[in-house]
Amino acid sequence: MRIISTLHVDLLGLFNSILCKKGFKTFLDDDAMKYAEEISDSLETAIKDSRAAVIVFSENFAYSRWALEEVAIILDTEKVKNYHVYPVYYKVKQEHVWNQEGSYGEACKFGKG
Repeated sequence: MRIISTLHVDLLGLFNSILCKKGFKTFLDDDAMKYAEEISDSLETAIKDSRAAVIVFSENFAYSRWALEEVAIILDTEKVKNYHVYPVYYKVKQEHVWNQEGSYGEACKFGKG
């Protein structure tokens, strides 16, 4: 199961710990990944080989090129195989994500500059 987030490490660590105790194999972003130029082949393979993904949308999520690229891979994978995507909205409204409003709208404007 793939977990994507720009959340505080403690909350994400707790979430990861709970999933691991339930028998899920999880993948978390680390600081080294954030500075890489591209998503590695091994990370893309891990996403595609997973059966499910949990995407934790937070206020600053849309500012992360990495996170957005991972979401694109997840959504492409969902189209071609039996793959489950579970969105979690943390301190952000679902409609802001879907309609690109609030910080998501600002991030889209920022990305176009």
